[in-house]
Amino acid sequence: MIKFNFEALSRKPRKKDLSKRGSSLPNINLVRFVLLSNTTGLYGGPTDTAAAQHRLTKELNQIMLTGRLNGDEPTFSDVDLKTFQVRHLLSLKSYFDLGSFSMIPVLWRYSKVQCAHISFARGITPYLFTIFCAINKTPVILQTHGMLTSRSSHAHKILDALITRKLVENSHRILALTIKEKESLISWHPKLELKVQVLGNPTNLLNKKSDED
Repeated sequence: MIKFNFEALSRKPRKKDLSKRGSSLPNINLVRFVLLSNTTGLYGGPTDTAAAQHRLTKELNQIMLTGRLNGDEPTFSDVDLKTFQVRHLLSLKSYFDLGSFSMIPVLWRYSKVQCAHISFARGITPYLFTIFCAINKTPVILQTHGMLTSRSSHAHKILDALITRKLVENSHRILALTIKEKESLISWHPKLELKVQVLGNPTNLLNKKSDED
């Protein structure tokens, strides 16, 4: 089990008021981005993993940034959660088209932090946030949760050739939960071999830490 050194990419926090609309962004060490979070756990593993990682790195000035469906505001204990509303823009049954026009200034604002840890999958919103981070030269850590290698239809291959592989390749680091996931990512795109690091399941580490306390 490896605890990734997120703090190596961080800087000292400065106190600023987030509540005022249009206020300047505080000096946040880390933003953990997840496409969707809700009360029923619809998006599952990526959301739970990000929350567990957040709790393991409480020393950082960090937030968890996630989409929410209309009328379904998620809550997590011990997690500083910021949300933006999403809906199916193209009426698809997948998560690919989840997004909103109102999220654009939110994603742009939070792409200017010290480091972004993105739960990454093929989709309008993860693509957009990753691109915003690239424009602002924000170091990006991607975690794919097996979502890039579990499907390989013609549509997925076209997306990968046009945009997905380029965004992943340009990241600072890629985190895999298991050795098998690492091997799958390298098989999917061999140029990632030196960037993929096996992190392990943070929930297990969090439970171990709780037992020790």
